[in-house]
Amino acid sequence: MLSEKNKQIAIRYLPIIMKDMNEPIPVRKIGITVFDGPGDSITFPGLHVEPEKEGWKMLIEYAIYMDYDIQHLYDLEHVWIAVGENGEVKDCICSFHGMRIHAAGVPDLYRMENGKPVLYMQPGKHAFMPDSKLFGLHILKDTCCNIHAGGGLLIPPMLRDKMKTTPERNEKIRAYIRKNFSFEPAWKFIPLKPLKEEDYLSAEELLEEIPQFVEEQLGIIEKES
Repeated sequence: MLSEKNKQIAIRYLPIIMKDMNEPIPVRKIGITVFDGPGDSITFPGLHVEPEKEGWKMLIEYAIYMDYDIQHLYDLEHVWIAVGENGEVKDCICSFHGMRIHAAGVPDLYRMENGKPVLYMQPGKHAFMPDSKLFGLHILKDTCCNIHAGGGLLIPPMLRDKMKTTPERNEKIRAYIRKNFSFEPAWKFIPLKPLKEEDYLSAEELLEEIPQFVEEQLGIIEKES
């Protein structure tokens, strides 16, 4: 269970996340891990962190869950905030389609407001960048949200034993996403609304709940099919 202390740490350092004003898919939960020593991420397979070696007091991992990506059911993106001994933000890393991006590594594009990094969420896909102009590098930046919308259930390595699908089910998911979420990005960004405190979970709690969230969505999809 996420301790009250770590919940307040997570809320304090959560970046300012900017989303497209036409974005149809909300953030549902955020899984939190506060690393104050060496450790392994349970939501980003293969990631080992050692904050002290980097000169950080702690590293906060945000596993940001949405029921859908515009091209599949299940979406989990990440942000990592490094905090120094005096409580200042020392670094910011974010996920971009399975990669880890050094958001603070491009000083001309990276910025902070009120001591927090500002990150932009890719319309429909929810990957992060320090500046929205960088989404122009994605060859399907517009069409993934409409012409190329839809897809099946994405099953990550850490949940392979808890979720399953079939080609028939994937086709129903694809049709549901295309019907209910296809949109035209505005390419104008607004801040993500604050989540309720109960929407912050430990990473372990989040992984336990995700299969239930997926089953819930599959039930809705079956009713509409």
